[in-house]
Amino acid sequence: MSSDGQGGRTQSVLKLVGVSKSFHTDSGFAAVLNDISFELEPGSITSLLGPSGSGKSTLMSLIAGLLRPDSGSIFFGGTDIAMLNDTACARLRSRHFGVVAQRGGLLPYLTAAENVALAMRIAGVDTRTRHITASLDELGVLHRSGHFPREMSGGEAVRVAVAMALAVEPELILADEATGELDPATAAETMETIIRRSIDRGVTLLYVTHDMQIAGYAENRLTLTRNGLTAS
Repeated sequence: MSSDGQGGRTQSVLKLVGVSKSFHTDSGFAAVLNDISFELEPGSITSLLGPSGSGKSTLMSLIAGLLRPDSGSIFFGGTDIAMLNDTACARLRSRHFGVVAQRGGLLPYLTAAENVALAMRIAGVDTRTRHITASLDELGVLHRSGHFPREMSGGEAVRVAVAMALAVEPELILADEATGELDPATAAETMETIIRRSIDRGVTLLYVTHDMQIAGYAENRLTLTRNGLTAS
């Protein structure tokens, strides 16, 4: 990221300022997020904890540009994501973000290699076979290259999704409960791999988890509750 012009200090990769979001329900509007502010520095590893219903997934969707905040700003570099239209959000997300959902979020009708190739093609990254192979090999799932998601274990599917995320050469990875459906040992091993690869690449990582142990792997921890956001 570039300097902000003040003594060469590096800009935040991500900065949220006063972000709020409500949803319409049968009984009116329900506030999910209220005046949320924080920032992530380049290359930082941050976990996001919080009870069910606290708005963790909503927050991640806002950052990814899949939802719009009711108020506030979400800056990626110098761009306010909240001000972009859907097409511009999709372009920014595909080129600069790596997104990992529960069980990976792979397309079920594509093989592991085809899922990685599609993400790279959308991002405009070189899709030559050796690059796809290298991405899968880096996450230890090269042997699943020709397999469909239904033929993989949960841990393997997540690793393929991480290979997809890293293959697009992102600046920011968003992982929303990526290991939430895995058994504790597999979840811990998989999350350690995600963090290690992010550090190796110098990529900023923000991940949601309900597991205190996994949250503790991060250098920075955020906790979201109905009362707001706290850092530790």
